[in-house]
Amino acid sequence: MQTLDRCFPGGHGVVRFEGLKVEPEDVLGEVGQGFRYAQVRLSPARLTHCMRWLGAARRAHDIAVDYARHRQAFGKPIGQHEGVGFALADNDMDLHIARLTTWHCAWVLDQGELALRESSRAKVVVSEALWRVVDRCVQVLGGQGVTGET
Repeated sequence: MQTLDRCFPGGHGVVRFEGLKVEPEDVLGEVGQGFRYAQVRLSPARLTHCMRWLGAARRAHDIAVDYARHRQAFGKPIGQHEGVGFALADNDMDLHIARLTTWHCAWVLDQGELALRESSRAKVVVSEALWRVVDRCVQVLGGQGVTGET
């Protein structure tokens, strides 16, 4: 089966139907309105991804902070060196902004709105924060950041 994400095994597959006929009594909703119906679920689905990504970023940050508190270099914990301390502070800011953006989207959804703009914003903010946070964590951890032991 051809997959959409060729870089990784498994994942999302491509399915094509050619010449498929659906009887009128088997149609769910109105013909041509499928995308509109999907919009109702789009924002909550995006928010679910954001929460998962935020959790992954937070976990990576917690591991890096713990490592920076205990790993010594030049007579003090590496977290007390500017390069590491500033990277972890940047992580904290990225995580805070991502968390607030996620909460705001959840609040808008809770008000009964579709939250299309808010969920789009959250998806971009959180996904980009995830990559920045994890990249900094790998740098803080050094070789430990790319092993399965961490």
